[in-house]
Amino acid sequence: MWKRVGKFCDIAEWLQIGGGCTITAGKDGEFGAVRSVAGEVLVAKTELSYTYTQTPLQQGRGGRGGPVPYNLYHGTLEARPVTPTTSKLVYTLFFDNSMLADDAARERIERRRRRSSRGPSRI
Repeated sequence: MWKRVGKFCDIAEWLQIGGGCTITAGKDGEFGAVRSVAGEVLVAKTELSYTYTQTPLQQGRGGRGGPVPYNLYHGTLEARPVTPTTSKLVYTLFFDNSMLADDAARERIERRRRRSSRGPSRI
């Protein structure tokens, strides 16, 4: 499973991102690599997981969610072994929504999060 989704730009396939994904800085799989998907930066990894974030500058340029105060957005994708021949994908997102104006704005973000969380089920 990890061979299919473990590269930093494999997200374009499992989230079905129309424009695809390219590495815009650094080298795929290395700390500090930046992908074209919302300018996300690889900040941590293990043998079967990686964690990425968006920088405050990228969020201000209209990355995910447009120009908003920095919201600590980051995610981790992990392939967790279940049996010797199967794995379960665990996709964890963190987003501080306290700066949003109201519950309606928080609900819009929640709908987007639910759409994103369906990606791993496509694999």
